[in-house]
Amino acid sequence: MQWNDLYQQFELQLSEWYDKPEIQAIFYGIFEKYSGLNKIHFYTHRFEEIPTNSLPVYLSSLNSLTMGKPLQYILNDAPFYQLSFYVNSDVLIPRPETEELVDWILQDLRMLNARDKNLHRMENDKELGLTLLDIGTGSGCIPISIKFHAEKIGVKVQAHGIDISENVLKVAQLNATNLNTELTLKNLDILNKDNWNDIPNFDIIVSNPPYISPSEAEAMHQNVLKYEPYIALFVPEESDPLIFYRLIATLGLSHLKAKGYLYFEINPLFNVEMEKLLIQLGYKNIECRNDMQGKPRMIRAQKY
Repeated sequence: MQWNDLYQQFELQLSEWYDKPEIQAIFYGIFEKYSGLNKIHFYTHRFEEIPTNSLPVYLSSLNSLTMGKPLQYILNDAPFYQLSFYVNSDVLIPRPETEELVDWILQDLRMLNARDKNLHRMENDKELGLTLLDIGTGSGCIPISIKFHAEKIGVKVQAHGIDISENVLKVAQLNATNLNTELTLKNLDILNKDNWNDIPNFDIIVSNPPYISPSEAEAMHQNVLKYEPYIALFVPEESDPLIFYRLIATLGLSHLKAKGYLYFEINPLFNVEMEKLLIQLGYKNIECRNDMQGKPRMIRAQKY
C-alpha cells in the first residue's frame, strides 16, 4: 500500500464523522507521530510504498478512530496553552475552555507582578513566590502551564496538585518531568474532610472539578462517554451538582491566605448558583467570565 492509498482510506472511513480539513489534520498528526516525518515529506513521497512493518499501527489508529476513540488518546498527546501534554484514558483531554481559565490566571499574575512586591518575597536568599494548588489536577495541565508561563514573566510559582487517583498522578508527574517543571503532587480525596489537615495554605486555589450532572449525559458525544474517565466528568449526586464547588470553596476559607484567590471552571448551567454560593460563604470581588462561545464558564473570588 502506498502512503496516498492510506490517506484515501482515512478519507473514506472517516468522512461520516469529520470534514476533509479535519481528516487531513488527523492523518498528518498520526503520520508525524509514527513516521517522525512532517507532512511535506508525505506530499513529496506519497506514492511510495509503506514499509510492511509500519502499516499495522496506522490501520490500528484508523480503526480506533472509526470506533470514536479521541485522537489525543491514540497519540497520547494533547496540546494545551502552547505546551504538549501526555494523556491517556485515566485523565480528561484538556479543553480549550480550560486554556481560557489558565489565561485569566496568568493575566492576573501579570498585574499582580507589576504592583505587589510581596510576589518576590525572599527566604534564605531564595525567592518564595506564590503558592498555587490545583484540586483534581488530572494531567497537570493547569498548574504546569501556569508555573511554566508565569516564570517567563518573572513570577515564581510553587505549584501543587492533588487528585484521588494514583494513576492520574503518575500522568501529571510524567508531564511535569517532560516539561521540566516542578510540581508537588499528593494523593487525596477532597470529599473526605479528614484529609484537609494535610493541605497547607495557598495564595491561589484553582479547580476544574467534575461538574456534569448524570442527567446531562444524553446530550454528550458518545466518544466522550465511552473513552474519557467518568469520575472526572460527572458529579456523584444528581441532587447536588455543586458538591465539589461547595467543598472546595469551604476549604478555601481555611486554606487560602488572606486576600488569596479562588478560581473555578464551572458548568454554565449553574453560574448564578455559583455566584450565590460564593457570596454566602463570604467571598468578595466575585467575577464570572464567559468563554469564547459566550457561555459563563469561569469564576474568580477573593478571600478577605
